[in-house]
Amino acid sequence: MKFFTILVTLILISGCATIQKKREEKEKKGTFYDIEFRKEYVEKNADLKEKEKKEILGGNIPEGFTKKQVKELLGSPYDIYVSDTKMMEVWFYKDWYVGFDREGKVIKFGKFSF
Repeated sequence: MKFFTILVTLILISGCATIQKKREEKEKKGTFYDIEFRKEYVEKNADLKEKEKKEILGGNIPEGFTKKQVKELLGSPYDIYVSDTKMMEVWFYKDWYVGFDREGKVIKFGKFSF
């Protein structure tokens, strides 16, 4: 009986993990996490330089991108930091951060590692 109880518990736990993974994959579809989304963005923006295309397809935001372009790719940030001197602004996302110079151009894109 103990064996049966343990077996059923393990099956239920693994099923919950599978459901959670599928939910996360579904939430990421159509966002910057999704390579198909990034490919579509590159195709729709033919004026991008080759280096910019490669960076986007590789999951990075190119330096020099505008705030508008970043919003098109990542959506709205959940938080924004602006330095006291107004020389720098940083947008925070769940897994990323984007730093802008005072002209509103990307100077840094990073991924949080947990």
